[in-house]
Amino acid sequence: MTVRSGHQSTVFRRGSGPGVVVLAEIPGITPRVVEFADVLVAAGMAVAMPSLFGTPGKRPSKPRIVAEFAKLCVR
Repeated sequence: MTVRSGHQSTVFRRGSGPGVVVLAEIPGITPRVVEFADVLVAAGMAVAMPSLFGTPGKRPSKPRIVAEFAKLCVR
């Protein structure tokens, strides 16, 4: 877990080898972002993926994207 500006973020880590940081855009860590991280791990890399927005694993939708932008603007 990392702390930035009073907010805590979970960092998902997996794999070994050269390190790669995967930063998900709004709305956050979607299933496609997880698939991309899986490809990197399968290629022999260590992946660190901080959850900066939303709920990890949820599919993107227009309401979720709007809600995450609103939260970001308030931060």
